[in-house]
Amino acid sequence: MLVSRYEGSGEYSPNSGYKLLLDQVLHAKISQSMDLPNLITMLFTKLWALHLPRLVHDGIKPNIQELVVFIKGYLIEIEALEGLRPSSFVPKQEIWVPPDTNNIKLNYDASFNTNTNIPILGVVARNENGEILAACTYPHFGVADAFIAEAQVCEQTMTFAQELGFRSIHVEGDSLTVIKKLNNTDSDRSVLGLIIQDIKGKVRGFDSVTFGFVGRSANTTAHVLARSGCRLPAPQYWIEEARSEVERATTLD
Repeated sequence: MLVSRYEGSGEYSPNSGYKLLLDQVLHAKISQSMDLPNLITMLFTKLWALHLPRLVHDGIKPNIQELVVFIKGYLIEIEALEGLRPSSFVPKQEIWVPPDTNNIKLNYDASFNTNTNIPILGVVARNENGEILAACTYPHFGVADAFIAEAQVCEQTMTFAQELGFRSIHVEGDSLTVIKKLNNTDSDRSVLGLIIQDIKGKVRGFDSVTFGFVGRSANTTAHVLARSGCRLPAPQYWIEEARSEVERATTLD
C-alpha cells in the first residue's frame, strides 16, 4: 500500500503512516496560499489513502486512538490557519533576531528519533549579542504525536528558563498552533489544552514573558540541537556553550 511504499518495510505501521501524512501536511500548509478548503480536502484525501476498510478486512487493526489524535491535530492546524488569510498574512521572519537588552530569547524545537520514535526536545537560550547562555536536549517518552511534542517542548522551555533564573524572556518556536494558542486569552479545549494551561501558569514566575512564531529558517539552531539529541543516550545540559555543530548553526539563523 501507499504507506508501505514510503517505509520500504512492506508492513503497515500506524505511527509512521500518520507521521508521513503529518509531514506532508505541514510542509504543504503554507505553500497552499492559506487555502483552507484545499487543506480540508487534503485531510480526507490522505485519510482515504490509508485504505482503512481494506486494512480491517485483512485483519490489520489500525490504532483508533492514534488516528483520532492525528485528525484532531490536523484540525488544530486548520484552526490556526484561519487567522492567516492572504489579505492579513505577514511574511514570516527569515533570520534570527536578537532579543532586547536584558532579555533572553529561548528557541525550541522537537525532533523524532527514527529508531525509537521518541521525540527529542531541544532548547537554546541566547542574549542580545547572540551568545549562547545555555542549551539542553532530552528525550520525552510516551509521546508519539508531533503536535503534542511541540507543545511539551515549549512547556519544558519555560521550566528550563525558571531553573536558570531568567526573569525576562522571549520564547520562540516554529509551531504556529502552539504560539497562537499561547497568545490567545480564551480557554483552550483542544487536545493541547492542559499543556497550554500549564505553560500559561508558568508565566507568573517571570517578570516578563512573550511568545513568538518564527519559520524554520530562523530556528535553525534549535532544530540542529534537537536533531543532535537523537544521538545522545540521556538528557544533556550546557552552560555558556553547546555542541560544536549547534554553535556553527548560530551563524545560519
